[in-house]
Parts: sequence; C-alpha cells; structure tokens
Amino acid sequence: MADWVLSPALQVIFDRIASPVIEKFADMWDFKDNLQSLRETLMQILPTLEDAEEQQFSNKAVKIWLSKLEKAAYDAEDGLHYLTAKLTAKGVIPSSCFQFLDLKTDSRIKEMLLALETTVNEGLVKFTFTRPNMVDRRSSVWETSSFVIKSQIYGRDDDKDKVVKLLLSSQAYQEGYASCIAIVGIGGIGKTTLAQLAYNDERVIQNFDVRMWIFVSDDFNVKKIMKTIIESVTKDECRFSDIELLQSQLWQLLHNKRYLLVLDDVWTSHHNDWDKLKPLFRGGVDGCKVIVTTRNTKTALMTDSPNSPFHLKGLEEEDCWALFKQQAFGRGEEEKYPHLLPIGKQIVRKCGGVPLAAKSLGSVMRFKRNQQQWLFMQKTELWKLDVGEQDILPALMLSYFYLPFHLRRCFASCSIFPKGYEFNKHKLIHLWMAEGLLLEDGSKRPENVGDEYFTHLLWMSFFQEVDRCDGGGVIGYKMNDVIHDLSQYVAGNTTMILENGLQPKSLEKIRHSSVVYRYRAITIPRALYEAQHLRSLLFIGESGLIKNIHKICSSFVYLRMLDLNSCDVHILPESLCDLICLRYLDLSYTPILTLPDYISWKLVSLQTLNLLGCPNLKRLPDLGGMTGLRHLDITACRSLTQMPEGFGELHQLETLPLYVISYDGKALELGGLNLYGKLNLTHLENVTKAVEAKSAGLRMKENIESLGLYWRGEDVDESIMVKPTRSSHLRITESATEF
Repeated sequence: MADWVLSPALQVIFDRIASPVIEKFADMWDFKDNLQSLRETLMQILPTLEDAEEQQFSNKAVKIWLSKLEKAAYDAEDGLHYLTAKLTAKGVIPSSCFQFLDLKTDSRIKEMLLALETTVNEGLVKFTFTRPNMVDRRSSVWETSSFVIKSQIYGRDDDKDKVVKLLLSSQAYQEGYASCIAIVGIGGIGKTTLAQLAYNDERVIQNFDVRMWIFVSDDFNVKKIMKTIIESVTKDECRFSDIELLQSQLWQLLHNKRYLLVLDDVWTSHHNDWDKLKPLFRGGVDGCKVIVTTRNTKTALMTDSPNSPFHLKGLEEEDCWALFKQQAFGRGEEEKYPHLLPIGKQIVRKCGGVPLAAKSLGSVMRFKRNQQQWLFMQKTELWKLDVGEQDILPALMLSYFYLPFHLRRCFASCSIFPKGYEFNKHKLIHLWMAEGLLLEDGSKRPENVGDEYFTHLLWMSFFQEVDRCDGGGVIGYKMNDVIHDLSQYVAGNTTMILENGLQPKSLEKIRHSSVVYRYRAITIPRALYEAQHLRSLLFIGESGLIKNIHKICSSFVYLRMLDLNSCDVHILPESLCDLICLRYLDLSYTPILTLPDYISWKLVSLQTLNLLGCPNLKRLPDLGGMTGLRHLDITACRSLTQMPEGFGELHQLETLPLYVISYDGKALELGGLNLYGKLNLTHLENVTKAVEAKSAGLRMKENIESLGLYWRGEDVDESIMVKPTRSSHLRITESATEF
C-alpha cells in the first residue's frame, strides 16, 4: 500500500525549498522559476492529500499514483537534504555555494524536484480530492449502544467487578457532582464492552434510578449530548434547541435522582469542551456516576476524576483463544477439525490480547477448513491482510487518523522496530530528530518538542510502559502487537525488518531497515545494498560481527541514522566520511578503539554520538567541527584519560553525562555549554587551582539535575568544588573513588 505519511513528507519539502541555501542554489543554477512552480503545486495538493490517501482503498488508480508520489517525494527530500549537508560539510556560505557543486549533483537534484512536480500535477489533473469528513464515517460505522450478549464475552469478569465496585461506592470528588470513571485503552481492547457489562450488571441496575448511554465519538457537541440524554430518559424526541431550555429540562429529569451516565468513545481532549458539559453533572444525589470510555489518557485526566484512569489491559491468551474459536467454528464444530486447533492457537498469538483482533481473525477463518489456508494465516502478518477481510486495522486507523500529521510520521517511524522490542524514550526522540520529524518551534528545544510528541502517542495508547519486575518503575516502552501491525501497515514499503533470513523486496521504496540477528555473524542480504535511498539502518542483537561495514558506509550516502549498538566494531572505515547526511551514530557497547580524526569535519550534520559502554576507547578526536552535536554519551568509557581540545566550541551540546579531566589540569571547557540532565566530573585530583574549576561555569548550569564529583586519593580542596547554585532539583554525589 502507498505511504500514509506523505503529507508531512511533502510539508518538509515545502519548508526546505524556502531555505536560503536552496533558494541560492536555484538562483545560481537557473532553477528559480521551477522552484516557485513546485512551491505553488505543493500548496494545491497538501490540503487535500488526506482524502487521496483514503481514496486508495476504493480507487486503484489513486493507489498507483500515491505509490508513485511517495517515491518522488522521498527522493526529492533526500536530494535537498544531501545538498544542504554537502554545502555545510564544506563550510560554504550561500553566496558561494555554486562553486562547490558538480554538474552531476546539480542535474540529479533538478531531476528529483521536476519528477515530484510532474507527479503531483498528474494527480491534480486525473483526480478530484476534497477534505474527508472523518466524523460522519466514524459515527455511522462504529456507533454503540448499551446492549451486550454476555455469553460472547470472555476474560472480563474481574475487570467488570472492579468497575462495578467503583459504581456502587458513594465517593464524590465534589459535593453535588457526579464522580467520573474513565476507562482507557487502544481501539478494540474492549472498553465499550466493559462499560456495557458494568452498565447491565444487576447490582448496578438496582443502585441507580436512571441509566443513560450516550455514544459521543469525535463530534463532542454539548447540545447534541444534552438532547440525547433527555431522549434517553424520556424515550421521546427532544425538540428543544436552546441550551437554556435543555439545561432546565435536564435538571427536572435528574434532580434528586441517582443516575449513571455512560459517555462512550470520547475523543476530545480540550478542557473547554468538558467545562461546557460539567454543569450537567450536578443536582443528583450522592453516588451519581459518569463512565467515560476513551483511547486518550489526556481525556481521562481532563475529567478530574477522584479515581485513577482504569487502563484496560489485553485478554489472556486462553480467553483470546475462546473468542477466536467462537467466531471460527460453529457450536461444537472444532471437534471435527482437531488438526486446525494447534494452528489456530498460533494465529491467536498475533492478537496481542486485543479481543477485536481475535474476533476479526476468527471471522476470517469461519468458512476456511483447508489446513493450508490456516497455515497461510499463521505465517501472514496482520498488517498484510486485506483490510476488507478484518476489522481491527480499520478500528485502529481511527486513532491514527485522529493524530496530527506530524505525529503520524513519528508513529510510522516506529515500524523499524521488531515486535516486542523495548525502546528507550530519549533514544526514540533522538531518532525522530535525526529523521527531521520534529516541527521547528523557536521557543522550544527540539528535545522538548519530541517529549510532547512521545507523551501524546503514549496517552493515545500507541505506546505502553514496560515496568521493572520488582515494581521499581518504568524501564522502557514497547508497542502492543496489533499496534505494531498498524505501524507496519501505515509505513507501507518504506520499512523493512530483516530477520530469520527474510529477503528484502520493493527495494527502490525502502527508506528504513533494521537487521535482527540471532548469532554472532551478521548477514546483510546483498539485495539490501540496492536500496540506495536508505535513511535508517538499525542492528538489533548482541555482539554481532559485521564483516562489511565499509560497504555499508559506501552504499548508503543518504543515511541519517546508523545504529551499531553491541556490534563487534573495532575500527571505523574511511568510507564513513561519505555519510555527510548522518545525524545519529550509535556505537554503544562496542569494542571500538578509536574514532578517526576526519569525523569532525566530515560528519558535520551529526546531532547524536552514543559511545556509552565503550571500555576500549582511549581517545576522542577533535570534535570542534561538529557544531550541531547535541548529545554525546561517553559513560563507562573507562580508558579515556582526557577530553579533546576545542570541546568548548560545541555550543549546541546539551547531553554530556561524563567529563574526564586531563592529568595536566587544563581548564574545563564547559563554561559555554548549557548542559541538561546528568554531569559526572572525574579525576578532580588533576584540578589544582580554583580558577580552573571556575572555568567550568557550574554555578550557571541550572539545567543540570545530577552532578557527580569524583577523584582519586585524598580529598580535594573545597575551594575548587564550585557547584551549581541555581538548580533547586539538583542531586550532588561526591566520592573519593573512581567513577
């Protein structure tokens, strides 16, 4: 399928062609009119591209055109990024950029931009695109009611009892107001079903004078909600349209009554919407309750509930299997096909505990009794199935479409991770930065923007927390299996996970690839080297030996992210200097001995350099040329004895967990750096003068949260222990031992 994240990709191109460097390039190479024409063309297609992406389901011609547009857009973005990086690497100012571009580079970039404009115009001429009405589609297809068939529900008895207990309690967070209970979870996890079970529990029926079920969806219209509540109570059409009359009618109906109101499938996260509805929740007697089901934790928190959001988890595998069997076989029919049951249990593992996925896959297999058909389903990823054959991906797509464009692309980028992969929040944000997925906001650090993006995806249940076994807090994040399927689906052919000997296909479209290895030797399929526009390459495994790292560096000149974590890399090849677009380089936990001197003036685009846990690394090269470097982690690089000269020139550097003071006691080049997070200063015994200590400017580093001071031998003179004074949340560790 065509890429679902074209809109933000085209927006990036639109913004980039307005940069001074690109405009100067166009002026010098007689391309100014073409650039203006491309800008106008993009302005026409951007507002309606979402409709085009939806039409591909019903119009094959649109699907083919989008696939063509996808390639043209990414090629053009690669070309513009390469051009900018090349000029930056040569230290070129816009006025002289034409001197440093060869005819071949010039022609290639022109061709990419012209191909993009031609492809966009082709779509504008052949098709008619409008703004899609997501509200109408969501409301008509997924509208719910309070009715439930209890015999078809599995594995929710404990959850139901917990919700019923909350409903029967007399707790109120504010006298005279109803208490809210928010049920949160991904699409298809069973939020509505759980609310239905609690709503129809006999204890609940007996406890409340009035019960009302309102399907809200994306259209959070207070008047509409009020009218529906009135109609639910009176069983008659409400003809009032004035909000004053509606409120008066509601007061009369609910005054001095204990009521239960269910607001199902709430999407809004705006406080103004909730504040308009909040006055309706007063006037009843103690014990009135409101159940809100939502996919968004932010919506749950907006209700000011005295209870924590009820995060609904997936079903146990046994319950998923029961649900699958119910859909796949008629009553008692599974006994006739014992050879299909083991295969069915393997199919159920795809569901990730999501009931809708179990029901959907069971329905797909309802009239299939051939063993090969079941084996095919077992081996096929959920995201590769025809959307018309199952319900789970369309249900999850509602959450995806509700995301802003920039968040869609960030989510799709997570398709590079294999199923079950636990990722680090800060690492993912740095990868988003490397990919250029974070919208610029002059008032915010890109890391803060990335943190907001991550939180939004977490609250929308695209990510889930991974807790320590001992309950000691969150250690990472991962995606539910069906959410991972969704990421693969929306990324389309731009991402390839290579594992278990899988051979890559559709190479010209692949932009991101991960290589999952199980044994020491890492095998990269020869075919992958044909993916010349690869942007991200991630190796996942433990202590893998890469024999052809030179070929990797020389084959992918557009590479922005290279993750060699835990690979058996001792020396970096000279071809690394060809990766002028590289923004993220992870060499953590490798036996790397040294870094070549040329990386400072070749890898000038580098933002993140991760050298965590490289015990054999003895020296760092001069990094002064990496003016865009923001994150340098050399924690546990025990062989380092000093920092390189020119370190103070890295004015954008924000992450530096470790600073090694040299034996000659040179001034600490930290004064001009605005560091964040942790900072550990080692070998303080080499600092002998207070003036040298003051050069670090620690008193002004208000964003340092944890400061470690380490030395060998006797205590250090207190006069040189100049510590930050402006940080109220600072933790300081002092130790006369080696760090």
